[in-house]
Amino acid sequence: MKAFLALIIVLTSFQGISVAQVNRPSEPISSKKLTNDFIDAAMMYPKEDYDNKKEGKVKVQFKVNIDGNSTDFKIINPQSDAMNEECIRLVRKILWRPAIKNGNPIASEQTYEIQFNIKHYNKIVKSRGYHKIESDQQNLDNSGKIYKFAELFIKPQPLLKDEYKNLNHFIQKSLKYPDAAYAAGIQGTVKLDFVIEEDGIVSNLRIDQSVGGGCDNEAIRILQTLRWKPGKIEELAVRSHNSFNVTFRISDHQQHAIPNRQSSGL
Repeated sequence: MKAFLALIIVLTSFQGISVAQVNRPSEPISSKKLTNDFIDAAMMYPKEDYDNKKEGKVKVQFKVNIDGNSTDFKIINPQSDAMNEECIRLVRKILWRPAIKNGNPIASEQTYEIQFNIKHYNKIVKSRGYHKIESDQQNLDNSGKIYKFAELFIKPQPLLKDEYKNLNHFIQKSLKYPDAAYAAGIQGTVKLDFVIEEDGIVSNLRIDQSVGGGCDNEAIRILQTLRWKPGKIEELAVRSHNSFNVTFRISDHQQHAIPNRQSSGL
Protein backbone atom coordinates (compact mmCIF):
# COMPACT_ATOMS: atom_id res chain seq x y z
CA MET A 1 0.00 0.00 0.00
CA LYS A 2 2.83 2.38 0.89
CA ALA A 3 4.55 1.51 -2.37
CA PHE A 4 1.33 2.22 -4.27
CA LEU A 5 0.92 5.62 -2.59
CA ALA A 6 4.54 6.44 -3.31
CA LEU A 7 3.96 5.60 -6.98
CA ILE A 8 0.93 7.92 -7.09
CA ILE A 9 2.97 10.75 -5.55
CA VAL A 10 5.80 10.22 -8.05
CA LEU A 11 3.42 10.16 -11.02
CA THR A 12 1.62 13.25 -9.76
CA SER A 13 4.93 15.04 -9.34
CA PHE A 14 5.99 14.21 -12.89
CA GLN A 15 2.60 15.32 -14.19
CA GLY A 16 3.05 18.64 -12.38
CA ILE A 17 6.46 19.10 -13.97
CA SER A 18 5.00 18.34 -17.41
CA VAL A 19 2.22 20.90 -16.99
CA ALA A 20 4.64 23.54 -15.73
CA GLN A 21 6.83 23.02 -18.77
CA VAL A 22 4.05 23.91 -21.22
CA ASN A 23 2.89 27.03 -19.36
CA ARG A 24 4.25 30.22 -20.92
CA PRO A 25 3.20 33.82 -21.54
CA SER A 26 2.34 35.19 -24.96
CA GLU A 27 5.33 36.23 -27.05
CA PRO A 28 6.03 37.61 -30.56
CA ILE A 29 6.48 34.95 -33.23
CA SER A 30 9.77 36.62 -34.17
CA SER A 31 12.77 36.59 -31.87
CA LYS A 32 13.38 39.65 -29.73
CA LYS A 33 16.18 40.80 -32.04
CA LEU A 34 14.14 40.37 -35.22
CA THR A 35 11.18 42.16 -33.64
CA ASN A 36 13.47 45.05 -32.70
CA ASP A 37 14.85 45.02 -36.26
CA PHE A 38 11.32 45.43 -37.58
CA ILE A 39 10.62 48.34 -35.21
CA ASP A 40 13.81 50.03 -36.43
CA ALA A 41 12.86 49.49 -40.08
CA ALA A 42 9.26 50.64 -39.72
CA MET A 43 9.38 53.49 -37.18
CA MET A 44 8.46 56.96 -38.39
CA TYR A 45 9.45 59.45 -35.71
CA PRO A 46 6.68 62.07 -35.46
CA LYS A 47 7.99 65.18 -37.24
CA GLU A 48 6.93 67.73 -34.64
CA ASP A 49 8.45 65.69 -31.81
CA TYR A 50 11.62 65.15 -33.85
CA ASP A 51 11.94 68.87 -34.61
CA ASN A 52 11.34 69.73 -30.95
CA LYS A 53 13.80 67.05 -29.82
CA LYS A 54 11.13 65.37 -27.72
CA GLU A 55 12.03 61.86 -26.56
CA GLY A 56 10.50 59.23 -24.29
CA LYS A 57 9.15 55.72 -23.86
CA VAL A 58 5.60 54.79 -24.74
CA LYS A 59 4.16 51.68 -23.11
CA VAL A 60 1.00 50.07 -24.42
CA GLN A 61 -1.17 47.38 -22.85
CA PHE A 62 -3.32 45.05 -24.95
CA LYS A 63 -4.90 41.62 -25.16
CA VAL A 64 -3.59 38.65 -27.13
CA ASN A 65 -6.35 36.22 -28.03
CA ILE A 66 -6.00 32.46 -28.57
CA ASP A 67 -5.32 33.03 -32.28
CA GLY A 68 -2.37 35.29 -31.50
CA ASN A 69 -4.11 38.50 -32.59
CA SER A 70 -3.77 41.65 -30.49
CA THR A 71 -6.73 43.86 -29.53
CA ASP A 72 -7.91 46.48 -27.02
CA PHE A 73 -4.86 48.74 -27.00
CA LYS A 74 -4.45 51.11 -24.08
CA ILE A 75 -1.54 53.49 -23.54
CA ILE A 76 -0.30 53.19 -19.94
CA ASN A 77 2.86 55.30 -20.23
CA PRO A 78 1.99 58.13 -22.63
CA GLN A 79 4.13 60.72 -24.38
CA SER A 80 2.80 62.99 -27.14
CA ASP A 81 -0.35 62.00 -29.02
CA ALA A 82 1.74 61.39 -32.15
CA MET A 83 4.17 59.12 -30.29
CA ASN A 84 1.29 57.21 -28.73
CA GLU A 85 -0.28 56.67 -32.17
CA GLU A 86 3.02 55.56 -33.70
CA CYS A 87 3.58 53.09 -30.86
CA ILE A 88 0.17 51.49 -31.39
CA ARG A 89 0.66 51.45 -35.19
CA LEU A 90 3.90 49.49 -34.80
CA VAL A 91 2.70 47.09 -32.11
CA ARG A 92 -0.47 46.26 -34.08
CA LYS A 93 1.75 44.74 -36.77
CA ILE A 94 3.43 42.26 -34.41
CA LEU A 95 2.06 38.71 -34.55
CA TRP A 96 2.00 36.70 -31.32
CA ARG A 97 2.11 33.17 -30.02
CA PRO A 98 -0.76 32.98 -27.53
CA ALA A 99 -0.16 32.28 -23.87
CA ILE A 100 -0.29 28.60 -22.88
CA LYS A 101 -1.81 27.24 -19.69
CA ASN A 102 -1.97 23.51 -18.96
CA GLY A 103 -1.06 22.88 -22.58
CA ASN A 104 -3.89 24.98 -24.06
CA PRO A 105 -3.82 28.46 -25.64
CA ILE A 106 -5.54 31.15 -23.60
CA ALA A 107 -6.28 34.85 -23.99
CA SER A 108 -3.95 37.05 -21.98
CA GLU A 109 -2.83 40.61 -21.36
CA GLN A 110 0.51 41.81 -22.65
CA THR A 111 2.50 45.04 -22.69
CA TYR A 112 5.05 46.43 -25.12
CA GLU A 113 7.31 49.45 -24.90
CA ILE A 114 8.60 51.60 -27.75
CA GLN A 115 11.44 54.02 -27.10
CA PHE A 116 11.66 57.25 -29.07
CA ASN A 117 15.29 58.35 -28.99
CA ILE A 118 16.55 60.84 -31.57
CA LYS A 119 20.19 59.69 -31.50
CA HIS A 120 19.15 56.07 -32.09
CA TYR A 121 16.63 57.11 -34.73
CA ASN A 122 19.25 59.10 -36.66
CA LYS A 123 21.50 56.05 -36.57
CA ILE A 124 18.86 53.69 -37.96
CA VAL A 125 17.78 56.24 -40.60
CA LYS A 126 21.37 56.40 -41.83
CA SER A 127 21.55 52.61 -41.87
CA ARG A 128 18.21 51.95 -43.57
CA GLY A 129 18.51 54.86 -46.00
CA TYR A 130 15.18 56.61 -45.46
CA HIS A 131 13.56 58.91 -42.93
CA LYS A 132 9.99 58.42 -44.04
CA ILE A 133 8.61 55.27 -45.63
CA GLU A 134 7.70 56.34 -49.14
CA SER A 135 5.20 54.21 -51.02
CA ASP A 136 3.97 54.53 -54.58
CA GLN A 137 0.80 52.79 -53.49
CA GLN A 138 -1.97 55.36 -53.13
CA ASN A 139 -4.51 52.93 -51.71
CA LEU A 140 -3.37 51.05 -48.60
CA ASP A 141 -5.52 48.50 -46.80
CA ASN A 142 -5.76 49.62 -43.18
CA SER A 143 -7.81 46.65 -41.95
CA GLY A 144 -4.75 44.83 -40.61
CA LYS A 145 -5.77 41.58 -42.34
CA ILE A 146 -2.93 39.40 -43.61
CA TYR A 147 -3.68 37.61 -46.87
CA LYS A 148 -2.33 34.27 -48.00
CA PHE A 149 0.00 34.43 -50.98
CA ALA A 150 -2.46 32.50 -53.15
CA GLU A 151 -5.21 35.05 -52.44
CA LEU A 152 -3.33 37.99 -53.90
CA PHE A 153 -4.36 39.51 -57.23
CA ILE A 154 -0.85 40.92 -57.69
CA LYS A 155 2.11 39.23 -55.99
CA PRO A 156 4.78 41.17 -54.04
CA GLN A 157 7.91 42.06 -55.98
CA PRO A 158 11.37 42.99 -54.66
CA LEU A 159 12.56 46.50 -55.48
CA LEU A 160 15.94 45.93 -57.11
CA LYS A 161 18.49 48.27 -58.65
CA ASP A 162 18.91 48.10 -62.43
CA GLU A 163 22.23 46.27 -62.07
CA TYR A 164 20.39 43.14 -60.91
CA LYS A 165 18.59 41.04 -63.49
CA ASN A 166 16.31 39.40 -60.95
CA LEU A 167 16.18 38.30 -57.33
CA ASN A 168 18.41 35.26 -57.92
CA HIS A 169 21.05 37.54 -59.42
CA PHE A 170 20.79 39.84 -56.39
CA ILE A 171 21.24 36.87 -54.04
CA GLN A 172 24.27 35.56 -55.94
CA LYS A 173 25.96 38.95 -55.83
CA SER A 174 25.09 39.69 -52.21
CA LEU A 175 25.45 36.38 -50.39
CA LYS A 176 28.66 35.45 -48.61
CA TYR A 177 29.05 31.79 -47.69
CA PRO A 178 29.67 31.77 -43.91
CA ASP A 179 33.20 30.67 -43.04
CA ALA A 180 32.00 28.38 -40.25
CA ALA A 181 29.53 26.62 -42.54
CA TYR A 182 32.09 26.24 -45.31
CA ALA A 183 34.75 24.85 -42.97
CA ALA A 184 32.28 22.36 -41.46
CA GLY A 185 30.86 21.30 -44.82
CA ILE A 186 27.40 22.58 -43.90
CA GLN A 187 24.92 22.78 -46.77
CA GLY A 188 21.17 23.06 -47.05
CA THR A 189 18.21 25.37 -47.52
CA VAL A 190 17.26 28.08 -45.07
CA LYS A 191 13.52 28.76 -45.12
CA LEU A 192 12.24 32.06 -43.77
CA ASP A 193 8.60 32.98 -43.17
CA PHE A 194 7.60 36.63 -42.98
CA VAL A 195 4.94 39.23 -43.69
CA ILE A 196 5.25 41.94 -46.31
CA GLU A 197 3.42 44.95 -44.94
CA GLU A 198 1.18 47.15 -47.05
CA ASP A 199 4.03 49.69 -47.21
CA GLY A 200 6.59 47.08 -48.35
CA ILE A 201 8.40 46.61 -45.02
CA VAL A 202 9.26 43.05 -43.90
CA SER A 203 7.80 42.07 -40.52
CA ASN A 204 7.26 39.00 -38.32
CA LEU A 205 10.30 37.24 -39.74
CA ARG A 206 11.08 33.79 -38.40
CA ILE A 207 13.15 30.77 -39.34
CA ASP A 208 10.99 27.91 -40.59
CA GLN A 209 13.92 25.65 -41.51
CA SER A 210 17.39 26.13 -40.06
CA VAL A 211 20.74 25.14 -41.55
CA GLY A 212 23.15 26.53 -38.96
CA GLY A 213 26.78 27.48 -39.26
CA GLY A 214 25.84 31.11 -39.84
CA CYS A 215 23.66 30.32 -42.87
CA ASP A 216 20.45 31.35 -41.08
CA ASN A 217 21.88 34.75 -40.21
CA GLU A 218 23.17 35.27 -43.73
CA ALA A 219 19.78 34.50 -45.26
CA ILE A 220 18.15 36.91 -42.80
CA ARG A 221 20.72 39.60 -43.60
CA ILE A 222 19.95 39.35 -47.31
CA LEU A 223 16.20 39.47 -46.77
CA GLN A 224 16.45 42.48 -44.47
CA THR A 225 18.27 44.49 -47.14
CA LEU A 226 15.28 44.20 -49.47
CA ARG A 227 12.32 46.51 -49.83
CA TRP A 228 9.21 45.21 -51.56
CA LYS A 229 6.35 46.38 -53.69
CA PRO A 230 3.46 44.94 -51.66
CA GLY A 231 0.87 42.50 -52.92
CA LYS A 232 -2.54 43.74 -53.97
CA ILE A 233 -6.17 42.75 -53.65
CA GLU A 234 -7.94 44.60 -56.44
CA GLU A 235 -6.55 48.16 -56.09
CA LEU A 236 -5.52 47.91 -52.44
CA ALA A 237 -1.95 47.29 -51.26
CA VAL A 238 -2.28 44.68 -48.50
CA ARG A 239 -0.32 42.71 -45.92
CA SER A 240 0.58 39.18 -47.05
CA HIS A 241 2.25 36.00 -45.83
CA ASN A 242 5.41 35.11 -47.74
CA SER A 243 8.38 32.77 -47.57
CA PHE A 244 11.94 33.05 -48.78
CA ASN A 245 14.27 30.09 -49.36
CA VAL A 246 18.05 30.30 -49.77
CA THR A 247 20.02 27.18 -50.65
CA PHE A 248 23.70 26.96 -49.70
CA ARG A 249 25.83 24.62 -51.85
CA ILE A 250 29.52 24.20 -51.22
CA SER A 251 30.24 22.34 -54.47
CA ASP A 252 29.70 25.29 -56.77
CA HIS A 253 28.91 28.13 -54.33
CA GLN A 254 25.59 28.66 -56.05
CA GLN A 255 22.81 30.07 -53.94
CA HIS A 256 19.27 30.15 -55.18
CA ALA A 257 16.37 32.04 -53.68
CA ILE A 258 12.73 31.08 -54.10
CA PRO A 259 10.75 34.05 -52.80
CA ASN A 260 7.11 34.79 -52.27
CA ARG A 261 5.72 31.33 -51.71
CA GLN A 262 2.72 31.01 -49.48
CA SER A 263 3.83 30.53 -45.90
CA SER A 264 2.43 27.38 -44.35
CA GLY A 265 3.57 28.12 -40.82
CA LEU A 266 2.03 31.48 -40.04
